[in-house]
Amino acid sequence: MAYDRLVESRRLIADGVPDTPFWLSRRRRFIPLAVDIDGDVAATLFVRRGVSGNPHLEVCTLERQEGDWVVLGGGGGAGHDELFEPRAAMEEHIQRLGGGWTLRAGDRLLPWPRRGISHAEMRFGAQVAVMDVDQRRIQVAPHGVAIVVWRSRTPPTIRLVAPTGELLRTVRPRQPEP
Repeated sequence: MAYDRLVESRRLIADGVPDTPFWLSRRRRFIPLAVDIDGDVAATLFVRRGVSGNPHLEVCTLERQEGDWVVLGGGGGAGHDELFEPRAAMEEHIQRLGGGWTLRAGDRLLPWPRRGISHAEMRFGAQVAVMDVDQRRIQVAPHGVAIVVWRSRTPPTIRLVAPTGELLRTVRPRQPEP
């Protein structure tokens, strides 16, 4: 069964990541993985089952316009089979999966100033429980996959926190090219 990325993204923004079994099949074609909201912009991340049965990651970037969320863009790519394996401890605590940039206010006549939404997709080791991103505290789901969205030109600082509250590491996502 296909999914409507706008409907499912709005559901993720409103309700957060559901506690669903982490497997794909012919009947279960997608799983919502992660969501992040930074003011009036958001990014959602799904894994879906392709026609061949292989997993694909799909990102959707959204902006709140006139009180409602609208899709600005997104993208995707081949998923990673290891996403379905239990999360293990990682020496670096983080695996970067991808990222991107979407133009905001695309209906402007002049292309400057170029305002955009950046996002980064990551998977964290078992020792990471929480991401602190600016003023946002994001719980890392059991599968370890997360997304971070930001409006500024500079990527945010992400503090990786253990279940005990100990700061494990501070990282910055790579800045996608507009």
